Amino acid sequence: MEERLLEARAVYGNEAVWFLQVAPPISAMIMILSPTTTLWHVNSVGSTGNLPVMPYALMMANSFVQSVFGVLLNDTSITVTNTFGLVCAILYCGVWFRNRDKGSMPVKSAIISVSVVFIVLFLLLTLPATDAQTVSLVGIFGASVIVFMFSGPLVTLSHVIRTKDASSITLPYALAGLVCCSLWALYGYLVVQEGAVWIPNALGIIPCLSQLLLLIRYPSRTASPKGGLPSISVLDV
Repeated sequence: MEERLLEARAVYGNEAVWFLQVAPPISAMIMILSPTTTLWHVNSVGSTGNLPVMPYALMMANSFVQSVFGVLLNDTSITVTNTFGLVCAILYCGVWFRNRDKGSMPVKSAIISVSVVFIVLFLLLTLPATDAQTVSLVGIFGASVIVFMFSGPLVTLSHVIRTKDASSITLPYALAGLVCCSLWALYGYLVVQEGAVWIPNALGIIPCLSQLLLLIRYPSRTASPKGGLPSISVLDV
């Protein structure tokens, strides 16, 4: 890791490398905190409306996997950021389930997805493999989980297109995700030169952009049955 940092500093300069070491964790923190206002309103009105739990469930699963990967890779930025994300995601899921409507989005797929992630991670960690192989396997698996996490809001894609209403997608999460993915992709490619870091984040840009396009094409126009759960539209900014 230290050798790669020295190489990156020699090529891109100390300032650029410092920025790419600091900016991605900060953007990740902002992305992790971006659902706070939405979930705060959910708790205030006592209704989840069209808001799916899948993004927060996958955030929890991804944060746990990436925390383990960060420990194995001995990367403090990845470990600390994702440990914080894990705590926040657990709180988000708790708020969602506490205020869940009877007619809200189904949770079975979210529960199954999270369970599969934890089971696969456990199996990878218990395989008879070298430390380097374990890091590689967990990294590859974590890469796929990152893409699924940023694709989480698109679980309601058919509903959005059918109803022409993107209230199940929130602008802060999509926008923060786009910035976060872009910065981590640059960090992984230019600084640590780790495919397990930059490839999934580069791929994560696609679903984030898709969410923003859906918000532009189908701005939110629905409210929850208990007084309204607004989902910020790009057109409102």
